[in-house]
Amino acid sequence: MKVKVLILEDSELDAELSIRQLRKTDLDIIAKVVETKEDFESAVVDWSPDVILSDYNLKTFSGDQALIYAKKISPEIPIIMLSGFMSREVEVDLLEKHANDIVTKDNLQRLPFALQRALNERSDKEKLNKTLYELAGSLKFQEALAEISLNFNSLHTLESKLNDTLEIIGKTANVSRVYIFENFNEGQNLKNTYEWCAEGVEPHIEHLQNLSYNDNPEWRELILNEGRIYSEDLSNIPSHMRAMLEEQHIKSLIVYPIYIGDYYFGFVGFDEINETRKWTESEDKLLKSVSGIISNAYSEYQADVELKKSNEILGQLLNEKEILIKEVHHRVKNNMAVISSFLQLDMLRTSNPEISKVLETNVTRISSIAIIQELIYQSNSLTQVDIEANLNKLFVMISQVGRIHDSNFRFKENSVQVTLNVNQAVPFSLLLSELLLTAFKINQNNEDFVKDIDISYHYDGKKVTVEVVNPNIIEAICVAPNEIDHTEITHVLSRQLDAEVEANSEENLLRISFERLDKKGSSSAL
Repeated sequence: MKVKVLILEDSELDAELSIRQLRKTDLDIIAKVVETKEDFESAVVDWSPDVILSDYNLKTFSGDQALIYAKKISPEIPIIMLSGFMSREVEVDLLEKHANDIVTKDNLQRLPFALQRALNERSDKEKLNKTLYELAGSLKFQEALAEISLNFNSLHTLESKLNDTLEIIGKTANVSRVYIFENFNEGQNLKNTYEWCAEGVEPHIEHLQNLSYNDNPEWRELILNEGRIYSEDLSNIPSHMRAMLEEQHIKSLIVYPIYIGDYYFGFVGFDEINETRKWTESEDKLLKSVSGIISNAYSEYQADVELKKSNEILGQLLNEKEILIKEVHHRVKNNMAVISSFLQLDMLRTSNPEISKVLETNVTRISSIAIIQELIYQSNSLTQVDIEANLNKLFVMISQVGRIHDSNFRFKENSVQVTLNVNQAVPFSLLLSELLLTAFKINQNNEDFVKDIDISYHYDGKKVTVEVVNPNIIEAICVAPNEIDHTEITHVLSRQLDAEVEANSEENLLRISFERLDKKGSSSAL
């Protein structure tokens, strides 16, 4: 390491002794000896020493004056004062005037240590100043990034956000030009879409609208392979590319890619046209961070555009779906009505009471299925049926078919809404209608039939339980096998639901319990 030492000394012998001591270090000492005030002041300015070694007692010039002058001109240069004798008061005064060290001439062997110490102090100060400078720059850039983040969280258009961002980073980094290029034509071409220029810098955006990567293939290769294009003086740029940049008076630049997912979408860059520039780490990090923010902004914008397109398509599909559902409901409802009408005509034509009962039972079954279809159409779901709405309609329908008028159905309040999958709702409705219709028909001529029917249901997270309380209903179900042969179909429906059916005469209770499942497709056990 070369160290330039300026020695202010009017004794040739003392100067030679000092140089000998200095050269005992591992440093490459380059010494310059001066005696007069004029030569000293000139050497401080023109020779730019690394260390100053000054005698305190000079014949024509005071070491005290030399110290004051040197610290005024170049306060970063360390100064070591030499003296044959120095009082304690003088030492304190020199140290207060920022002398780095004091060495007496009878102790010159200490000079190498003093020199090394002074150089270390200077190095530490330079590092500290550099750190403080970078910290100030870093804080400034962090403030810029915070402002940019707030900008992108605003409700402004993407164009406004990008223009504001380029201005913020352009002013923060104090560059000539900031720009964004976007690829088009399946990535074969590119165009300058956004640009910010410092005052007095000529814009280029109008002239950079239809460029081809084929003209400068190295550009894309560099930015993708290296992750950026970085140059302080264009010396590391391929000659073909350099010519293109020089046409735009560019002397230094940094460029970072913009990605949408894994797709290379374009790039954002800094240009300096006034002089070559050594980019700081903070400036490089600023542009790299902004390239990531802009990449996210483009990704969100593209996703938003795709979402709007999808919503438009989805809206059209929903309209078509609603029309289709209405049409299906209309056709199913009409077809069930037609089938019921045919069965009712057959009932009018037959004189056989047994056949009439069978036909009437089948009409009831069709009506039970029609209730499910109606509830599905009225709900927001095409697969789930509200059990309370189903029970309400089912009891009204069965009481009408069973000719039991003015029945009072009392539902127990239930805080939890329970729905059934359509593939369970249909067999459940058929099962309950089979059981209740039998009881209603048996009691249709019974003047003592209890009009009040209590109905409750609950769901424990696994099983659904429906309970019907009425003594005549329970009695009729219990004796039904002797009256109407309905057991086969109820058993089949019970197996399909995997349900437990209990008619408890002591509690006047009909209980149907089964596990609630979201069945897909047909699971009929018939």
